[in-house]
Amino acid sequence: MIGEGGLNSDFEVLKKFAKFSVAIAVFGTVLPIIFGAVFFSILKYGVLAAVIGGTALSSSSMGTSLRLLNDNKALQTPMGASLVAASMLDDIISLIAMSVLLAIGNCLLYTSPSPRDLS
Repeated sequence: MIGEGGLNSDFEVLKKFAKFSVAIAVFGTVLPIIFGAVFFSILKYGVLAAVIGGTALSSSSMGTSLRLLNDNKALQTPMGASLVAASMLDDIISLIAMSVLLAIGNCLLYTSPSPRDLS
C-alpha cells in the first residue's frame, strides 16, 4: 500500500508541502504514543508496556485513506498528497519506534537476573 501511495502521488506537490506532511506525521505518531502510554499507565501496566501499547496505536490506516482519497478524486490535490505522505511517514516512524521498543524489551528480558541468581 505504501508503494501504491507513492506511485499515485505528485512529487512536485509533495516537495511543496513536505514540512506540512512531516509535521502531520510527527504529531500523528507522538500524540497517540503519549495518550496511549498514559491510558495504559492508568490501567497499571509498566512503563515499557504502556509505551509499546501507545506505539501500537500510532500506526495509520493508509489503505482506508488511499481508498477514500482516490474515490473522491482528492489524491492529486495538495491536501491529498500531503495526507498520503504524512501517512507513509507516520507508518515508518511507528515501525521504527516499535522495533526499538521491542529490542529494548528483549534486552531487558534477557539481561535481568533470574530468580535463582537473586537467592
